[in-house]
Amino acid sequence: MWFNYFITALRHFYRQKFYTLLNVIGLSCGLTCSFLLLLYVVDELSYDQHYRLYNQLYRVNGNLKVQGRSVLTGRNSANLAKALKAEFPTIPKLTRLYPYGRTALYEPKSGRRCYDEIFTYADGNVFDLLEQTFLAGSPDSALVAPRTMVLTESMARFFFDSPQKALHQWLEVDDEGVPYRITGVIRDLSHRNSLRFHVLTSISTLERDYPGILDNWGLLNCITLLQLPPQLSKTQFEAQGNHIFDKYVRGEVQNLDIRGSIFLQPFGEIHLHHLPLMFDATVRSNPFYVYAYGLLGGLLLLVAAINYLNLSTARSGRRAKEIGIRKAAGASRGQLFWQFMTESVLMCFLAFLLSLIWVEWSLPAIALLLGHPLPSPFSFPYEGFFGFLGLAIFLGLLSGAYPALYLASLRPALVLKSRLRVGALPSYLRKILVVLQFSISLVLLMLTGIIFQQLRHIQHTALGKSKTQTLVLEIEGETCHRYLALKQALQATGQVESLTAATSTLGSSDIAQNIVLLEQNGELKEWLVHTMKVDADFVRTLGLKIVQGRDFDPQRAEDSLSVLVNETLARKLGWKKALGKRFINLRDFDNYSLDSVRKSSPLRVIGVLEDFHFQSKHSPIAPLVLYPVRNRPFWYPARLYIQMRKRTLENALAAIKNVYEKFDKKRPFKAQFLDQTFARQYESETKQYRLFLIFTYLTFLIAILGLLGLATFASEQRSKEIGVRKVLGAGFSQVFWLLIQDFLRLILLSWLIALPIALYLSHHWLQNFAYHIALAQSLYIFLGAGVLVLLGSFLTIAALAYRTASLRPSLILRYE
Repeated sequence: MWFNYFITALRHFYRQKFYTLLNVIGLSCGLTCSFLLLLYVVDELSYDQHYRLYNQLYRVNGNLKVQGRSVLTGRNSANLAKALKAEFPTIPKLTRLYPYGRTALYEPKSGRRCYDEIFTYADGNVFDLLEQTFLAGSPDSALVAPRTMVLTESMARFFFDSPQKALHQWLEVDDEGVPYRITGVIRDLSHRNSLRFHVLTSISTLERDYPGILDNWGLLNCITLLQLPPQLSKTQFEAQGNHIFDKYVRGEVQNLDIRGSIFLQPFGEIHLHHLPLMFDATVRSNPFYVYAYGLLGGLLLLVAAINYLNLSTARSGRRAKEIGIRKAAGASRGQLFWQFMTESVLMCFLAFLLSLIWVEWSLPAIALLLGHPLPSPFSFPYEGFFGFLGLAIFLGLLSGAYPALYLASLRPALVLKSRLRVGALPSYLRKILVVLQFSISLVLLMLTGIIFQQLRHIQHTALGKSKTQTLVLEIEGETCHRYLALKQALQATGQVESLTAATSTLGSSDIAQNIVLLEQNGELKEWLVHTMKVDADFVRTLGLKIVQGRDFDPQRAEDSLSVLVNETLARKLGWKKALGKRFINLRDFDNYSLDSVRKSSPLRVIGVLEDFHFQSKHSPIAPLVLYPVRNRPFWYPARLYIQMRKRTLENALAAIKNVYEKFDKKRPFKAQFLDQTFARQYESETKQYRLFLIFTYLTFLIAILGLLGLATFASEQRSKEIGVRKVLGAGFSQVFWLLIQDFLRLILLSWLIALPIALYLSHHWLQNFAYHIALAQSLYIFLGAGVLVLLGSFLTIAALAYRTASLRPSLILRYE
């Protein structure tokens, strides 16, 4: 009997090719989008879960309070680990990682060199907590001795062609010429790691080569991870550990209004449930997008199901006589019910098979868009393949249940006497479903427009001169010491309009924050501010504005003891006249005792800069202090800001690279334009926008496909009415309007419903940014989305209405 159901369903699909195709395409589009979004959500929720101690692992964060203002830090002093071990001897495992950042690696035999952007120092026991698969070497001894390192597989292949050849070889770090021995090679880390690295170097290297660097409580440089003792809860551990600051640090910050405490963050929450941490070196995401995409996947499936339900019930009248004859011939209600349920499930199964093909075809494009691959449904067959199959079958049962019950319950006498109302659903319920799916499409279109406008707003941050012509080039080591010679050589090329240097990259998160003393009401008080050392041409090269006082002057010797501050800092301190105010950076002193600090010569403010966005627009503009680096070289990594001539960008880039390679033969030339640096801060939002845009348009397409099917059916059902109206004198325009007016009214109603929902969601999303567009000035986006949907719907219906309204009455009524 089931085989007969199957054959009958295939025959019905063959007879109704157009509607079958519409249903299969609509359902497969919905299933494909839902599967892809579900894969994305699963991927985001699975970060770090591959670690064995995932549920017991915590990161130790710090909470500093300076003048009552709280600052959360993701890194702490390297001494914290020693203090925790002393105070909690029952801690099973504890380790430190020191993400040092961009570092040049050089292999002298082959001459191969590259930059590692996330070069990291780590304790020898790091692999006890963050287990890795070793392709060569042993995790127990890999990072014990100084100047030893562990490479990932891709790094080993780059330098030595294979992991086995890399073992016990040597690499030079920076330009020190000191070799580091490779003691291990691990498999490349999955992108589902919130802590990433390509090279791990023993932290004992720092203890040996830079004595004291890990003993300073004022240097917040290490990520501390621990396995919580089983007898202590997270709350108990934090309560007992909060005295560590007073016990170990108070002596170094005596007489200063600085307080501190620690708190634990579950390692599994680092990626999604991130905190506004200073000095955070982890890969983070936004839970808003995860929940939004989960909801979007459900909405897409709902829209596809509504299409199927609408088309199935609308065409139920076409099968009424078939049902009547079958019942008269002895078919039972149960047999008819399972016949129609078989058709529904088979339809969804065909859509499921097509969606699997589309998912596999789409995964490479989605990976390119996101920057990392998503898991294939076939990579976890039980949870994935059969889970998706179950979802498709459930959808078929759910959407086919009502039409099947209705058709199976028809009375043969009424059917065969043609007294049956056409369509299983009441017309008002079908209209509600149409309004619902178009409301969903409109909300998504409106949100997409708002996201686009906000991204365009934040990526066009005013910063004096054009960011597209400003090249940022990082220099390190000996090249920093020869900065003045490099500057003269670059200016001599004739391709550079102006040139400056600083210790940080504008538009990035690496701008240092330090505890400083600033004059307020005649006293020096503690503040936490961003600081950068710059040369005298910084303000001029970047086109910044001085609103009070003056710029650094290379001809004035006293400017070596001067600073510039931004308007935000002056405003927070209540400085109406900022010139001459005193400033001291505590980082310049080994002892934070105020007695020794007060004996030093404070720097003086000589100018106030107009506020500019030196970081992303997610946060308000923070207080900033600029130091001068006058006629002396930088003694640490610096960034060159090179303003190039507009008409000679390609020639200028080649000339700059040629000069750089004469000064630094070991490090590769790696530069980027300033607008790219700023854009990187919004890379996550940009990727999410593109993904959101794709699925929004697909939602709209699915709704249009459903509308096309319903409009086609409506045209067929009203063809006799139209023939009679035309015989009675109705014109083409009257008939055309008759066919489209109901649908257009439904679209307008959908827009009225979608508008307040989209306004609320847009307002909520924009709160992620300290500087955002005004919704009142973006109302054209909401109107434009309505016009787009209305136009798409009109064109879809108009083509069918035109064909129906153009038919001759004799062709329609000739069988009556």
